[in-house]
Amino acid sequence: MPYSIIVDVDDVILDWTKSFSEFAGFNFANSPKRIHECLGITFSEEKEIIHTFNISPAFSELPLVDGALSGIHFLMQHYDVSFVTSCGTHETIQRLRRKQLTELFGSGIKVEFLPMHTVKLEPVTRLRPKIIIDDNYDNVMCGRNNGAIGYLFTTPWSVTKGPTHNWEQILSELAPTQKS
Repeated sequence: MPYSIIVDVDDVILDWTKSFSEFAGFNFANSPKRIHECLGITFSEEKEIIHTFNISPAFSELPLVDGALSGIHFLMQHYDVSFVTSCGTHETIQRLRRKQLTELFGSGIKVEFLPMHTVKLEPVTRLRPKIIIDDNYDNVMCGRNNGAIGYLFTTPWSVTKGPTHNWEQILSELAPTQKS
């Protein structure tokens, strides 16, 4: 059986920040700050704005992160890939996200949805991945603490947490050692 991998979606595969920035009228792409800090609003208000964006049609038309399409196709050829996303559990969010991922990667994909801002401890302990790729430091550490190799994906908010990786770097490390 191939090794199990958990891959985050937003800002690892799909450029959520770019599209959300256009929606909110503020460029978050280069800011290490949280959205509510940039906009001068409460965390609760931030969650409401994110939810409004995530149920909009634009949520199913997010651009790809550089290297993500070929990266995921490679991983799917050699590993058991599960997409685990903390974009929310609303029915519309799930439908829109599943639609875009299915169009990109086919109908046999595995997608798990968690509430916004949820650490991925439950899927990590249940799926026992060998590898986790995420832009959230806490999720990567959760994977590492449960025996996975963790790749912290490069974003403005992750570079302050330690060494980060882009798709080219991740694939250069995984390609020579891939197991089927």
